[in-house]
Amino acid sequence: MSGYDAIIVGGGHNGLVCAAYLAKAGKRVLLLEASARLGGAAITRPFAPGFQVSACAHRVHMLPKSLVAELGLSKHGLSLVDQPVPTTALGEDGAHITLAGAEASGVVAEDAAAYKAFFERWAKFAAHLRPMLQMVPPRLGTAALPDLAKLARMGLQIRSLGRTEMRE
Repeated sequence: MSGYDAIIVGGGHNGLVCAAYLAKAGKRVLLLEASARLGGAAITRPFAPGFQVSACAHRVHMLPKSLVAELGLSKHGLSLVDQPVPTTALGEDGAHITLAGAEASGVVAEDAAAYKAFFERWAKFAAHLRPMLQMVPPRLGTAALPDLAKLARMGLQIRSLGRTEMRE
């Protein structure tokens, strides 16, 4: 493989994390990116004259603290806000909609209530699935006990939602 242990196609935030972990493990990594800039959705772009924003800025607070520490991202200038940032959609007529956690403002009461119910339901799903984000997935199609045990733990985690919510 031309002197490389791994070739990663795509230099977005996921590709960069994969490349960093492989390199940290002593692997020779080639990272290929079609764009002129690395970072994918995490790069900062201008959205109006004099203003820039990251496409994922409102989601960076979900970045696992263990990943930030393991890759030493703070030493490279990463600084995170420790709380979710409200999202606002600006209307040309001045009627803006803001989403802050489970609360929606700038909408009729019926829509605000529906959004709150939607948010709370998905927050419940996320709480049950979040532990799986950082685990190494089990190999499928094997009878190896560690993989079967991991699959069973994942199944129990989802099953703990209850029959109706688990199906959702």
